[in-house]
Amino acid sequence: MFAFFPLETLGKPLEKLLQWMDDHRLFLVLPALGILLSLGVFSYVHFRTPPQPEPFTLEAKQGDYCYLDVQHLSNWLLKISGGEENNCFYLAVGTDETMCIVSMNDVIFENFADIVEYSNSDFTVPGTIPQSYRADGIVKQMTSENLDALMDLFGTTAEQYTALLGNNYLDLREDPNGNLVELFVYVLGASLIILLLYCVALLDEQHERRKRGKTAEAEL
Repeated sequence: MFAFFPLETLGKPLEKLLQWMDDHRLFLVLPALGILLSLGVFSYVHFRTPPQPEPFTLEAKQGDYCYLDVQHLSNWLLKISGGEENNCFYLAVGTDETMCIVSMNDVIFENFADIVEYSNSDFTVPGTIPQSYRADGIVKQMTSENLDALMDLFGTTAEQYTALLGNNYLDLREDPNGNLVELFVYVLGASLIILLLYCVALLDEQHERRKRGKTAEAEL
């Protein structure tokens, strides 16, 4: 089965494990199970009743699904570069005057254009308050480095900052299904790759058998 790959380079224990898995057809069974499980999870996420977010409070815990009816939003306070997009943090104030640090991408930020414009104005024109925008996401814990940067920005002590904003933030880019779907995207991808390699190995083995068969017939 593994004629196309030099098993001797992996060492005897791993070679025996791979051979045992091949003997028990696990290179076929496991990818098939991974594909079926992934499709099942995707179907479950798609058809299930989505969970309802809870109002954000300073007591919200990491991983909670919360929302804030945003009435005021700052321009970005802190921008962390890395990966495919920047991680930008903003200060949001809800209609109930709850304050919260939120994180979002540029596409989500466009939904708050009128709110940001209003927040940057002098509030002197009556009747110009824009409609609040409900922002929901997953509560995450702020890193110590980002906390220090925000405390310096606001000019507060650690105690003052925690009392005002807590140590968490609301990530608007994620929802309760995000991590689950992302995990099984990787499971599905890995399963398809293993299954493809298994099919290639089968074809290679079949080709070798035909080649040996023709050689044997020629010798006769």
